[in-house]
Amino acid sequence: MPDTKPDFDIRAFRNALVEWFRREGKDYPWRRTTDPWHILVSELMLQQTTIPTVLGRYERWMR
Repeated sequence: MPDTKPDFDIRAFRNALVEWFRREGKDYPWRRTTDPWHILVSELMLQQTTIPTVLGRYERWMR
């Protein structure tokens, strides 16, 4: 069985994904911080409910 690699350019895919996110990504409060606590809280909240619900509670919780 020959060892062949799939014809896939990972760099092009990565660049396309980053460009898509820059164009389409939403601006959420937890994306404006590098504070691990804020990011953890947002992750835990988002596991339990939806983005609109978290948006209403996240900033209150952080205060």
